[in-house]
Amino acid sequence: MAGDIQLLRINYEVGWNCDWRCRYCYRFFDCPQSEKEEIFYRHSRFEQIKKHMAGVKHKVAVMAGKGGVGKTTVTASLALQLALEGHTVAILDVDFAGASIANFLHLPHTRLMLGPNGIIPIPGPYGVKVISNSFFIDSEKAVTDFDDRKQELLEEFLAGVDYGGLDFLLIDMPPGTGIEVISVLKLVPAIDGVLLVTIPSEVSQEVVLRAIGLCRKAGTRVLGLVENMASFTCPECGRASQMLARGGAAILSHACGVPVLASIPGDSRVSRGVDAGGGCFLQEQPPPPAALACRELAGAVKSLLAITSVSEAGATTGGGTRGRQDESLASAMPAGSGGAGHGQRPPENLPQILELNYGSVCRYRCRDCADYFACSNPARERLAGQGQLVQRLRRSMALVRHKVAVLGGKGGVGKSTVAANLAVALSRLGKSSAILDADFHGPSIPKLLGVQGQRLHLDGSQIRPVSSPWGPGVISMAFLTERDEAVTWFQELKRSALEQFLGLVEFGDLDYLVIDLPAGTGSETIACLRLLPDLDGAVVVTSPSYLAQAIGLKAIALLRAAGAPVLGVLENMSGAICPDCGTVYHVFASGEMSLAARAGVPALASLPLEEGVALAGDAGEPVAASTGTAAGEIFASLATEIIARVERIVN
Repeated sequence: MAGDIQLLRINYEVGWNCDWRCRYCYRFFDCPQSEKEEIFYRHSRFEQIKKHMAGVKHKVAVMAGKGGVGKTTVTASLALQLALEGHTVAILDVDFAGASIANFLHLPHTRLMLGPNGIIPIPGPYGVKVISNSFFIDSEKAVTDFDDRKQELLEEFLAGVDYGGLDFLLIDMPPGTGIEVISVLKLVPAIDGVLLVTIPSEVSQEVVLRAIGLCRKAGTRVLGLVENMASFTCPECGRASQMLARGGAAILSHACGVPVLASIPGDSRVSRGVDAGGGCFLQEQPPPPAALACRELAGAVKSLLAITSVSEAGATTGGGTRGRQDESLASAMPAGSGGAGHGQRPPENLPQILELNYGSVCRYRCRDCADYFACSNPARERLAGQGQLVQRLRRSMALVRHKVAVLGGKGGVGKSTVAANLAVALSRLGKSSAILDADFHGPSIPKLLGVQGQRLHLDGSQIRPVSSPWGPGVISMAFLTERDEAVTWFQELKRSALEQFLGLVEFGDLDYLVIDLPAGTGSETIACLRLLPDLDGAVVVTSPSYLAQAIGLKAIALLRAAGAPVLGVLENMSGAICPDCGTVYHVFASGEMSLAARAGVPALASLPLEEGVALAGDAGEPVAASTGTAAGEIFASLATEIIARVERIVN
């Protein structure tokens, strides 16, 4: 059985079998082979990328490590602020499974067009250009791309787009340290550096350390930290409260030697600006604190890049950069067109080109297919080895009576906090429970349940979950890695690790296994739904934010395609509770209709943003374990409702 423990680690610790496919290698920056860069550049589109990006003066990637920190909001706000200061700016959205930059800027239905020099970015507010896969997919369709398709799409966006002359290209990365992040660090020539967005929460900061470690391995400069949601101000009494933690980014900065560039307070005017079309809060008078923080961030970035004026960034006017882009855009439009988004049809060949690269080409690799649930091939289960695999997992999990997944679609909705507290609440109701942390790039369940730093161990001849002091057992990738070690796995290893976690771990006689899935609708989520066709149901976590709810619809669409029951929606951060006066105020702007109502699924609960919830999580003391608190009662009611719904489904 010791071999099984080693098996859980072998892909991670012992090494990998080099097949010289450096273009797709997840350990590129660890590889000692001197030929790796030559092989990579020979088999990628690096030379085309260099040519198309020759006019881009500065390239900055925005990372988060952990979902849920407002990375996309920071990226878009920084781009808009730089544009307001006179710079030409574009955003490349490579968060393919959770693309929301276009939603932030209210460009969800605009279509890409092809000009004489390549794909034309879509113009947004204040002239900010945008490239995103959301321009050519259905707004409610889940994006289930796996690594090869993501790689191809990323290279197309880097090598096939007519960026023209730009002062800044901001690259909005997905949460974690997966293929999109690795590929950007490999492919983007002369990248100026990375901004790391965090929140004043120890859980988020732990994952940021892993992201910093990856950047340093890649030799990429970390420009600094951006602390989002640093505080929230009560509109009634005026008190600014640190709802998430105290000390925040300053402590992280001291620990890792990376400066804090800005601290952005939580402000409902930001989310109202999103609902109104993005960035409106930046021009409000008098400027709100969030707008002042964005100005500070833009100034810090320019200072780090030694930009003291618009001209030094390479910006031009009239017949220069912006003029050439407008001419290129005009040449791609039919005569008399008013531009993108004005009812004119774009050339038919561009959507076909992108759909060809993006669409499904069957390779009969059903075990690792992103379109598994949409496939009509009657042999898909046999080709995936589905029958044998499912039966083996059912035997190994024969004593696990119920399995419930928790997913959020969009990062930043508090999915892991909900999953951890749900498992604890089930335990307090007398149900034996365990939690499987399937968020390999940003594992945080051990921190939330007070078992951080422990290791998986043998009990006789069996691998058992780590016992938490609050009842649930825990399985997590964090038990196999060091604190600052980034997990850079691609889909095959993540799928294999999930199979091993489900098939090799002895969960014992268990009432409920709660599975915490990562943000998005990628390989871990697809693998979980495929490996567990008898999943009892899924809880979808969202926030009142327009962006979170738009991505939540995609997660629900995926669950329905897989035939997994949707138990309901939990709306997190539905309002903030002032610790001084008790006033409940809205941090996020709420839409006319909730996600549950839009999707036609039950609304399970609304959880307000309360100072004690995040602090308890950082301390490893989940609020569901305490009595007499509002949040604790909500989780108890949630667990009761989940039990009732699961029993109705089973019966």
